[in-house]
Amino acid sequence: FTPLEVQTYLILTVCWVSILLVNLLEQPYARSLVACDMPVNTTEGAEFSGSNLCGNRLYVIDQGADISGKGQSLENVGRILITLFVSGFADYGRKRAAVLGQFLILASTVLFAVAKFSGGLSIQLYVVAQGLQGMSGIGILDQIVTGDVALQVGDTVAVYQRKNMFMTALMVVVMPMIIYVQYAEIT
Repeated sequence: FTPLEVQTYLILTVCWVSILLVNLLEQPYARSLVACDMPVNTTEGAEFSGSNLCGNRLYVIDQGADISGKGQSLENVGRILITLFVSGFADYGRKRAAVLGQFLILASTVLFAVAKFSGGLSIQLYVVAQGLQGMSGIGILDQIVTGDVALQVGDTVAVYQRKNMFMTALMVVVMPMIIYVQYAEIT
């Protein structure tokens, strides 16, 4: 790895990990926004419904999946829009495009936090936050920046091989965490 590759991959790793962490929390968080008339069973040993605002577990799961699906849809629309935008915007500086992407992830995270305390607007804020997350553009920016590094280093094949090796090593480290969170969510 060249010093330029190390610096670039560390910055991209911060971007990817921030998106990964938000993605791990999306569905449980969507369920926590569900409200209904059935009171939550707070007796010892009672099964948690997934929401402090509704005691009907099946309803919470159904509505949480619906909320999450709406958010995913807007996230995908945001991803399409930012791909068109970043492709041209990045020509004026990769750093500005990366800062914009991280700002949108930060704005998304702030909206997720605000959603919990906004009562009737919580679901709408959640969906908008998902859209902003999709607009981070990290996927396309990752490819643009890696291409730039390959051009500067002068060995495209080697740069992409090292990047793939780095991403594989990163997944070996991160994958157990993902599996654990998914397992904890199921149980």
